[in-house]
Amino acid sequence: MKITLLDGNPDKADFQFVNYMGRLHRQLSTGHHLTAFELRDLKVDSCIGCWDCWWKTPGRCVLKDDVEEMMRSAINSDFLLIAAPLVAGFIPYKAKMALERFIPLIHPYITLLEGECHHRKRYEQYPDMGIILKNESSTDKEDLQINRQIFERLTLNFHSHLRIFETIDVKSPETIVHEIDHIQRLTA
Repeated sequence: MKITLLDGNPDKADFQFVNYMGRLHRQLSTGHHLTAFELRDLKVDSCIGCWDCWWKTPGRCVLKDDVEEMMRSAINSDFLLIAAPLVAGFIPYKAKMALERFIPLIHPYITLLEGECHHRKRYEQYPDMGIILKNESSTDKEDLQINRQIFERLTLNFHSHLRIFETIDVKSPETIVHEIDHIQRLTA
């Protein structure tokens, strides 16, 4: 299975998250083709809302940063995994900016999807998605439910399915990999 991993941890000193991601990376590298991006080390510009990715250069953003490689890896993957600690209740800014820049992967044209208006697919296949979060000390069930709903909406608009939504204190990296392997067997 081809997996793209976006590590949205902005803090190298967050040893709990860094250690978790190290274990996850090692586990995913065994038996899968893994492409991992540590967003804190990459150039990720903000979307400027020019719509050129839809009209002038369809499917390609005009900004020249590291997001183009991430998008190419993501759309050619079977599974897109996003991992990040919560910061002020949501994923850190670089992870959010990177995901916002994935808009060239869909068409500007609208279609009905599950009774709602959404952008049409640009590509035949889109990867399933998973989200792994690290709670803040103040995170409660409602915070997690809000995040889950946001990512469910993102995957719907991305013509995908949210297959995993977990926190690092609940699921070990080994369990996450086991779940991804199970998803692979179900969708094969």
